[in-house]
Amino acid sequence: ISLPHRFESQLAWIQKQQADVCGGGIKWFGDQSGNSWAFPTTCEGIYAWLLFKPAFSHPTVVMKKEVAKRFLYNTHFKHAQDYELWTRMALNSVRMTNLPEIVLRYRIHGTQISQAKKELQTNLRMKITREYWQNSPLSHDLAFHTCLMDEREIIDHEKFRSVIRSLKTVEARLTDDQAIAAINHHRIWFIYRSINLGHQAILPAVKNLRLSKLKRIAIAMLSFFRAGCLISYFRHAQWLRHLQTPFGSRGSRRPKYGK
Repeated sequence: ISLPHRFESQLAWIQKQQADVCGGGIKWFGDQSGNSWAFPTTCEGIYAWLLFKPAFSHPTVVMKKEVAKRFLYNTHFKHAQDYELWTRMALNSVRMTNLPEIVLRYRIHGTQISQAKKELQTNLRMKITREYWQNSPLSHDLAFHTCLMDEREIIDHEKFRSVIRSLKTVEARLTDDQAIAAINHHRIWFIYRSINLGHQAILPAVKNLRLSKLKRIAIAMLSFFRAGCLISYFRHAQWLRHLQTPFGSRGSRRPKYGK
């Protein structure tokens, strides 16, 4: 359900940002009412977020006509065409943004594609993520392991160290606060999922992260006792996984790549 101000606000925002594609925030109703979700608003922030998952809520997107004609859906990625499309646009330097407001109410129910085709969609998403990671200027020369985003994959010590090194290198290449926030958001979740590797592996990875003292203590204690069982609930808690991401609102420097 589009909110009354949606198109007026998005058209004004896409012109202000001199962008080609524009999404917006959503608020859910139905099976999971009350939750909201927001995405990066800067182009580099979106490019960074795409290293992990889609950076738009699909039904909120508007784009310039010439861009829509140039970039078509790839039918080989049925049920994940949008993610593949956004990554292909990013690799071709299409300017992207998200309006930092809720523009749409989105109904959650058990028979939608993301639920009914969850396994297939996850497999396609991993393929798209890998291909984008291997071609993006941010990460093309870095090791990629599907365990970074696929929670079905087992994380061992070697993979953990490799992923942390790659994320650290990507972060060093970024110039935008929201892009850095995107890397940290996914790195922290990856560390939580790796708690059972123990404190000797986990604590060095946490050392330079922007975390509150309380979170540092929680991570230290969980990793010391290898208490992954205590956070298994949070891995699947929808209320946690879909909380609005707190992206910064400060002005951002021009990306090193793209138009």
